[in-house]
Amino acid sequence: MYNALPAVSVSYDRATHIVTFVWQDETRGEVSDTELRSFCACADCRVKTLVGQVVIGRDCTIESIEALGTAGLTVRYCDGHDKGIYPWEYLQAICAGDAKEYLRG
Repeated sequence: MYNALPAVSVSYDRATHIVTFVWQDETRGEVSDTELRSFCACADCRVKTLVGQVVIGRDCTIESIEALGTAGLTVRYCDGHDKGIYPWEYLQAICAGDAKEYLRG
């Protein structure tokens, strides 16, 4: 359903708190910074998400986004959290509202 190809572009609008992805098939995906943080890709946060624990307790803005080639993205948040890599397939699932299903495999 999702592919591992990197996004053509990734942008973050600090005013609206929205991260926008343009995929290689020219479709677009959007996700808020808080939602992206709630689906953090690190192992600890993934386990918490799967069992229904809250990963963050407040809104959390993005300080930086770094593309890691074909692997995905790493994101540094205002709360200092910067662990884990968001694989491209997982980012597509998050944008589509399918993050939990993706994590369940």
